[in-house]
Amino acid sequence: MLRSTMFIAVGLLFAVAPIQSAYAQQFGNRGEGGRPGGQMPSTQISGSVVDAETGESIPSASVAVWSVRDSSLTTGAISDSEGAFLIEGLRPGRYYVQVHFVGYLTEVISDIALRPGAWTADLGIIELKTDVEMLDEVIVEERREFMEVGIDRTVYNTRDQLVSAGGDASQVLEEIPSVEVDIDGNISLRGNQNVAILLNGRPTSMTGEALITFLQGLPATSVDRVEVIPNPSAKYEPDGMSGILNIVLRKDQDLGFGGSLTAGGGTQESYNAGGSLNFIQGKFSSFVNYGFRHGVRNSTGDRWQENRVADPLFVIDEDDRGERGGDSHNFSTSIDYNMSDKNVLSLATRLSVRGGDQDGLNVYRILDANQVEMNSYDRTRLGDRTDLNQDYRLTFSRIVAPGTHELQAEVRYEKEKEEDENSYALDGLRLGEVVPGVGTDSFQQRSTQEENTGEGSLQLDYTRPLGNGKLEAGYRGSIDLLDSRFGVETFDYDLNTYLTDVRRTNTFDYRQNIQAAYGIVQQEFGPIAAQVGLRYEQARTTFDLTTADERYENDYNSLFPSAFLTWELSRSETSWKQLKFSYSKRISRPSTWRLNPFNDNLDPYSRREGNPYLEPEYTHAVEGSYIHFAGSVSITLTPYYRQTNNRIQWYEFINDRGVSITTFRNFDSSSSWGFESIGTLRLTDRLNAFGSFNAFRMQTDGSNVESGLGNDAWGWSTRANATLSVREGLSVQLSWFYRAPMDIENGRIGAFSRVSIGARQQLLNERATLSLQIRDPFDMMQFNITRDTPRFYQESVRSFNARQANLSLTYNFGRQRQQRRRGNYERGDGMDQEVQQEVQM
Repeated sequence: MLRSTMFIAVGLLFAVAPIQSAYAQQFGNRGEGGRPGGQMPSTQISGSVVDAETGESIPSASVAVWSVRDSSLTTGAISDSEGAFLIEGLRPGRYYVQVHFVGYLTEVISDIALRPGAWTADLGIIELKTDVEMLDEVIVEERREFMEVGIDRTVYNTRDQLVSAGGDASQVLEEIPSVEVDIDGNISLRGNQNVAILLNGRPTSMTGEALITFLQGLPATSVDRVEVIPNPSAKYEPDGMSGILNIVLRKDQDLGFGGSLTAGGGTQESYNAGGSLNFIQGKFSSFVNYGFRHGVRNSTGDRWQENRVADPLFVIDEDDRGERGGDSHNFSTSIDYNMSDKNVLSLATRLSVRGGDQDGLNVYRILDANQVEMNSYDRTRLGDRTDLNQDYRLTFSRIVAPGTHELQAEVRYEKEKEEDENSYALDGLRLGEVVPGVGTDSFQQRSTQEENTGEGSLQLDYTRPLGNGKLEAGYRGSIDLLDSRFGVETFDYDLNTYLTDVRRTNTFDYRQNIQAAYGIVQQEFGPIAAQVGLRYEQARTTFDLTTADERYENDYNSLFPSAFLTWELSRSETSWKQLKFSYSKRISRPSTWRLNPFNDNLDPYSRREGNPYLEPEYTHAVEGSYIHFAGSVSITLTPYYRQTNNRIQWYEFINDRGVSITTFRNFDSSSSWGFESIGTLRLTDRLNAFGSFNAFRMQTDGSNVESGLGNDAWGWSTRANATLSVREGLSVQLSWFYRAPMDIENGRIGAFSRVSIGARQQLLNERATLSLQIRDPFDMMQFNITRDTPRFYQESVRSFNARQANLSLTYNFGRQRQQRRRGNYERGDGMDQEVQQEVQM
């Protein structure tokens, strides 16, 4: 595998080299003004900003430079005391410039071309006209397109998603095309749950239940946008087989002082509150955000299981009812110090405190082969949990030219502590006696679990111009430590006290050390842009099961190549077409939850246990895209293919005593290929919509685990979202999602659907916003699965009673409105769009 990966990387580099050489011969061997030489030409854009009526200079005006090719912000500057500005270090290409200042309409200068023979552009005197509409202090939110397309990602701006207003970050993800969130909170991308979750472009040590709880406690108002990266470049950590979801948290950058306050409540004992403050003065800028959420989630479930191997044969009929309540506090801060015009020192912190209780009741009826009741028992559970997560990052950035010439160094430390306490009571059956009718003694148990996780990392990233493109290189070293303590006590009726059950006490320590380096080369050849990269990783892992005095080690080295190719087919005032191709290699490392072989055995008929011999799985991912923006319509068509070796998969079986065992195995391989389409439509200024459709074929081969084990099935899902501006200040939104039933290994998953409704009314001269969210009004969100094997037959149904209504109010202060008009530059769609930005007085 390592040799084949090297061949792929070398082949990609050689494939691009002749193209780069030919292009360099034609354009690249010239310096400024066409002079010979290999140096990057000295490019610059200059001008001066004045008041259109008085002719006086406007100091501190903002000047933003945008790329015409992908509508991305390239760099910017602030005019000096004389109103003048000078921007240097730009790559050759086409740009447009926005100039704005508080109290004035924004001026847009379009079609600025930096090319051989014309490396400089003097914009002359730029006159800003007074915004006569700004007579009163008002606030509006910035209007952005919901979907934006980059070379390696699709960006979804989520601030205006009404159906998640007043909700949490998990509900924000529910509305993102390609993304699905099931009723347990598990996140999948194009049907694959193996997706890496980043916060502000950086990984988090939270996984599994801790990550789900964090996202469900993070207010939706904290999320600015979600970036879907199905094929990440070698710059990113390779974890996540189906790609990366980067959740970018909101961080206002308005001048001076400003902020917002939010409060809301709804059904199912849900309420939330929060606020944010930002302050910029001189060389310092700071931002503080706090969010609180409380909620209760009810769940119901049923399971019917026929055991075909136990003697005598019997059936389990289980009824499950539960309630889970919790509080979450999320607090984040960031401070930036501008050491000079190019150097910035930043300190960012995040603190998350979560806790709550959960109650559960499982009612079991034991039936014989003729479905005559033989015995029954109840299992109750009372639990409390707390979770504390802390994240600290110190970053130094030197920015010579944004996006093209930068150096960034980051030191990060993250720690997390989880504590769970649970008590169990079983009536009608002796624990461990799985043959019905043996005993009916009641007994009580309680368990405690404590996990401490720590991660320290150092990351260096460097970018500099190279020919008609750029070179990126970097290093990341990290150490992850985890220790877990699990204890069980059983009540002794004779001694009238709880005694430690040494058979079920478990302690383990886990250490992972990863050293990685990467390099990326990106070049542009007219309408074609190409990028190739390679990442090398050395991983050393140790898993110590101290209770059993056992150690498991797994050391491995890996190469992760990546490649991207974009071709702009055409661009006009009303249309833009582009083709994209990408390849990457990914990895999924087994988590400690999957590795730990210990089982608590607190349920006599069902238990889960890990597999310490699991190995990492590797995926090769290839996909292409056709993107077309035409006026008010856009469409993206994406075929994709993924080949996974050593796939880590759930594996369930029934032992000879009739106990259901759920564990993990490395299946030999799996492959999936499919097709996804995403479309957006703006019918009028009052109505816009988007929709997506994804169909795929999944094939798995688990014959190395069990003869004939595997699957070959089709799956598909679709979603639609429409927003209507009913009148000035009032908007409503409707969202719908459907996933078709699909065959799995030895079974079938049923269909799943969800509907959400949202509305928003602006109040108090647009300083306040009242939002209503109605989730699952038709009570359709449930999960059902059927399994049929030679050893057992099982039907399971679960529902989380997700029907809920929330009402929230947001109030902004310290800002006023500034209007600016974007000209015909937004992805070449030719539409004049009214964009309103919040700025400080």
